[in-house]
Amino acid sequence: MKIYRKNATKIMLAMLIGLILAAGCVIKFNQPAAKANPHWKQSLIQQNQMMEKELQKEKGDKSVRDQLKKTIAINQYRVDHNIKPAQGETLWGFVEDVANNLELVIVIFTIIVVATSIAGEFDSGTIKNCF
Repeated sequence: MKIYRKNATKIMLAMLIGLILAAGCVIKFNQPAAKANPHWKQSLIQQNQMMEKELQKEKGDKSVRDQLKKTIAINQYRVDHNIKPAQGETLWGFVEDVANNLELVIVIFTIIVVATSIAGEFDSGTIKNCF
């Protein structure tokens, strides 16, 4: 409750939202427009054939084999049901990128909040110095 009532927490939250929006604008306005591939079915079929060969070569790692099988199944479903794959940046791809890139900022904000919280508890006397 103490943390959420502080103005510093609200400022850090606003900074995080601002960074996310700024990253989204930069990606949106600086990314070239994705060109539609008229031969997307053939491309997916070729990808499946290449992944089938990789699947036969892959003997050890089960997670790699499972990922290849999943990708093949998705590609085959798209071909069978005439569903074009997404072109360019997708919303989920953006969320994954932002989560990975803002991880350090979130860690720094967490350290700041914890440090100020502990210092405040020492100043108010609710934590006794045992040394």
